[in-house]
Amino acid sequence: GLMHVLEQAEMDGHCALPIEAMVEQASRNLGAPEYAVRDAGERLVISGEVVLEHGNDGTPLAFPVRMLEAENDVAAGLAALARAEAAPWKVPGLPEHLAAGQRAAVEAVADHGVVVLTGGPGTGKSTVVAQVLQLAEANAIEVMLAAPTGRAAKRLEQTTGHAASTLHRLLEFQPETGAFAHGPADPLPPGLLVVDESSMVDVVLAQALLGALTDAHRLL
Repeated sequence: GLMHVLEQAEMDGHCALPIEAMVEQASRNLGAPEYAVRDAGERLVISGEVVLEHGNDGTPLAFPVRMLEAENDVAAGLAALARAEAAPWKVPGLPEHLAAGQRAAVEAVADHGVVVLTGGPGTGKSTVVAQVLQLAEANAIEVMLAAPTGRAAKRLEQTTGHAASTLHRLLEFQPETGAFAHGPADPLPPGLLVVDESSMVDVVLAQALLGALTDAHRLL
């Protein structure tokens, strides 16, 4: 009953739940007294299936172990890309029509292993991405474009003029095993990876993606 509550929370976009809320929900679902549910929760912690951590505000949280591992792997993967000392790209004169912020964004990708490009509609993100892709080609860098959904990948393809795929296709999802062909043992080809609509990527997919990247990659 407790694991079911955590799985439902995951479907709603949560990696963990406050312990009290989890116990109360499971008790209500099962029609079981809370003391019995707490006993079951203690057994899950002892077995290692559930891990207890404290949130930023001190609230005790219950994580399914795989979700906590995914969060930690994503953090470690992003930190490794950020620390990687990739050779800076050569940046010839950038077009005059770029605003200062757009120019800074292009230069950031030329110098760093991981860059987040954000902004509301009409702020020039597509112009920046197009310029970054031109810069990658000028530096003979392999380019991969992907998005979490087929619709987002198609839109990325239309706005850039470059082929784009879903993240599942990029990582070569294997339906028979539920795993990806690309990962730590078989990384993606080195180069620049542009992921559009990254806020739609869940933590488990982000874990798989970052596991397929190395110091030879840049991530935008």
